[in-house]
Amino acid sequence: MVGLLGANVESYFLEGGEMKLEVGKIYKTRHGWKITIVSDKRTGDDNFIGIYHHPQGNESTGYWYGNGKKYRERPDDTDIVAEWTEPKPQQYVPYTWEDREQLRGRWYRIKSSDVEAQVERLKQAGGFFFVNGLSIGFLLENCEWLDGTPCGKVVE
Repeated sequence: MVGLLGANVESYFLEGGEMKLEVGKIYKTRHGWKITIVSDKRTGDDNFIGIYHHPQGNESTGYWYGNGKKYRERPDDTDIVAEWTEPKPQQYVPYTWEDREQLRGRWYRIKSSDVEAQVERLKQAGGFFFVNGLSIGFLLENCEWLDGTPCGKVVE
């Protein structure tokens, strides 16, 4: 879908400065979508054409003003707010004995098979932590929750 989506790229989007769009660069909208600016030749009055890279995998075209002088009554989710940076993959570490209440009753699967199990038995022995007889390290490396995330806690 093609539509006029004038981006308000005023200095309030970036602390201490004004953004200027450039062809070939990748930007991020307020709602987190990735935009690649592909042309600045739409009408000759400093309009930029960009490609939305939708999270669902499809793409569409939109238009933005790149001079930072386009005022609107209110911010919009399609406003460009920053240059794009690739999100860092989340890092996981094994759960500790203190985290055990977060595990009780959750379902997991062993990645190399179609075996699914519910966390029922939690044991601490000799400084080691076991879930249903599996070491907590094995759980992190070889198992995942049913939503596909690793069986570990996210490193903040």
